[in-house]
Amino acid sequence: IVLTKEELEKVAVTLKSKAYLAAFSTKNEIRALELIHKSTTTVLARFKTTYEQDIEILKDEKRAPKFGWLRNAVLARSGEKSTLKFYQQLAATMIPLLRCKNMGDVKRHPMYLKLQKSPKSENFGYYAGKYFEKVVQPLVSRSGNGGSSGSREAKKGGGNSALVAR
Repeated sequence: IVLTKEELEKVAVTLKSKAYLAAFSTKNEIRALELIHKSTTTVLARFKTTYEQDIEILKDEKRAPKFGWLRNAVLARSGEKSTLKFYQQLAATMIPLLRCKNMGDVKRHPMYLKLQKSPKSENFGYYAGKYFEKVVQPLVSRSGNGGSSGSREAKKGGGNSALVAR
């Protein structure tokens, strides 16, 4: 778990009350996203090909014929990489935004501008936008300093936190 002992004790109270568990704190969310980024980067580095190389293989029907075993294997592998890349990109985008001191700083940040330009019809644009709306914006708005770990951040509301267990 990426929570500190004190944070975990606060979460335990919320869980016992069966209240909805929102993002716990800015600091915890950053720690969780850093773990996600590190993990996805490590796993992606273990593959012998990149996602982009897999897409090129799939475009070549002579190399990877339709309904062939190679095409199916590359499709499965590229799907795994696509998911890993999504979470890697989500973490890389949201960590700097969570470190902003206030929403004014967030809205001027290059990562926010990039997020705003992401098409909402695509997975990253839609889901990253929801994560920003439900997690980042409430945390930065409440903390006022980009790093608060106050208990009011664990009450009802928000949601979809990157709270993770190892």
